[in-house]
Amino acid sequence: MRPEAGVARIRLSTTARLALLTALLIFLSNLVVLGLLYDQLRDDALTDLRVQVSAQTQDLEAAWKAGGEAALVLAIRDLASGDDAALVVAASDARGRTLARAGPAPSVPAPRGFSIARIGSEARETGFEVRRLGSLRLLSGRIVDERQQTQRALERGLAMAAVLAALIGAIGSFVIVTYVSRRLRGLAGVVDKVAAGSLGERAAILSGGDAFDALAERVNMMLDRIERLLGELRLMTDGFAHDLRSPLARLRTKVERALVEADSPAAGAAMEAALAEADLLMRMLATLLQISRAESPRSTADFPLIPPATILAELADLYEPVAQDKGVTMLLALDESVPAQRLDREMLSQALSNLIDNALRYGGDRIKLRLDRRPVDGAPGIALSVEDNGPGIPAERHDEARRRFGRLDAARSQPGAGLGLALVEATARLHRGHLLLEDAVPGLAARLVMPIG
Repeated sequence: MRPEAGVARIRLSTTARLALLTALLIFLSNLVVLGLLYDQLRDDALTDLRVQVSAQTQDLEAAWKAGGEAALVLAIRDLASGDDAALVVAASDARGRTLARAGPAPSVPAPRGFSIARIGSEARETGFEVRRLGSLRLLSGRIVDERQQTQRALERGLAMAAVLAALIGAIGSFVIVTYVSRRLRGLAGVVDKVAAGSLGERAAILSGGDAFDALAERVNMMLDRIERLLGELRLMTDGFAHDLRSPLARLRTKVERALVEADSPAAGAAMEAALAEADLLMRMLATLLQISRAESPRSTADFPLIPPATILAELADLYEPVAQDKGVTMLLALDESVPAQRLDREMLSQALSNLIDNALRYGGDRIKLRLDRRPVDGAPGIALSVEDNGPGIPAERHDEARRRFGRLDAARSQPGAGLGLALVEATARLHRGHLLLEDAVPGLAARLVMPIG
């Protein structure tokens, strides 16, 4: 069923739901304890008071049975002459006239069983009962004593205790949820760092040996295996690329020699095509090695401090003659306030060169190299951008363009292997950043976005 228009749906986070559940459980457990305490106090107080009133009433009834009305009045007067401040007794005849009383007893009401109420001028509560003795009525009771008053006050304080139980539940849930959230955020932080390329990160294991420690141990075991497998894969890829370079170099040398010795133009053309393919394979292997190097665990703290504007300016000077030959205007827009960063000059220059080459091949008649400030995950950052005014890349094909060996339709007629953007993205991750592809309206804006520092 769909929600009605205009009615906002409240979505609670997992932390909030856990906090509410914990608070509810603590509150309910405290409420059960308070309920049992209330029931026990109430039963004890009522039983004690009922026993006292019943014994007092039986004594007065026994006096009436022994000597009639006169004996009952005399017994009440004897009670009144004592120092029992809790005593409440009264007797009345059939016309309602009070024959005798002790304590703050009012006129005697109709017969009833044991009750607790305020009677007469007494502000305190009284437990009493009214019996019919022949034509007479006897009210016999006792004012609730200090112990019973305390019990009654405890009963009235149960409401406040329930409020305190809810408060304690809220505090307890906050403490529990804070602990759970802190442990989970620690695990999530480790996963985020590993996803960002820091494969050496591991989850902290405390000395408590609880379920979170068990989870952290298993996460660390998984990360150890992932790091080991990736290391083996990287070694295999590097070894494979290195092993292929020597045969390809020998093949290229033999093709060059055959090209020199070729007699017919057709043979020369075939040799030149084979030589071009060998060059392409060697460039592919070189690029794969560069990507492997960019993805190897390294800290940016080891890089030298280099002004990013310097790298872009050098590349603009380098590509200016090539751009002029192709009829492309090369523009430079630099934010000079961007401070020097810890950069791998070689990798960053190669990545930006790949973007410029792509813009020269597939862009329009204008390329702009831009350096500006751009936030990264809410923190200060910078962006090194290559913008063109060509046809661009549709947003739904950005992931395909980033993929290794991924080539779009416009690039299939051009020499290449589809590794250029893969190297750019690996270089961005090396600098704790990412590659961003945006629509330049018209054209494509490829940006290496990285945090400052």
